This record gives sequence, structure tokens and C-alpha cells, in this order.
Amino acid sequence: MLREEQYLRAAMGYVIGLLMVCLPCGFISASISRAKARRWARWFWAGLLFGPLGLIGAAGMPDRKSQVWLRFLAEAQGYQPRHHKDSEVPE
Repeated sequence: MLREEQYLRAAMGYVIGLLMVCLPCGFISASISRAKARRWARWFWAGLLFGPLGLIGAAGMPDRKSQVWLRFLAEAQGYQPRHHKDSEVPE
């Protein structure tokens, strides 16, 4: 009976430790993805399920706001994309 209690306490300690690491990773991943104009709920679950790997993934994503801003600046200076989204073959 004593061994079962030890295993139960060890398992509870593991679960509590896992939650203390993965839960903050989920919230931080969601916060980072929201700041980068991405879907925060998906990144919350990625951080919760994968822990620090989800956090690294959220931090490594490109920022949508800066991509839009850089494209705006490039088009203001006369840049024209080679491929148009409307057709496969440019005219």
C-alpha cells in the first residue's frame, strides 16, 4: 500500500509540474501570436500541448503587421509583383 501512495504522489507531482510549465507557455504563446496578428487560440493550444516548443514556434512566426507595412511601402515606391493572385499567367 505504501508503494502505491508513492507512485500516486510521484504522478501528481509530475502532472502539477507539467501544468506549471505548459499552462504559462500556452498563455505566453497566445499573447505573442495576438501581438503578431495571428490566431491566438491555436497558438494557446500549441503552447499548452507542446510547452516550450509551442512558445518557440509562436516567437518564430513572422509578424503580419510588418509584412503588410513593408508591402505597402514597396508598392508606394513602384514595386509590382510578378505574379498576380487573380491569374496564374501574368499578362
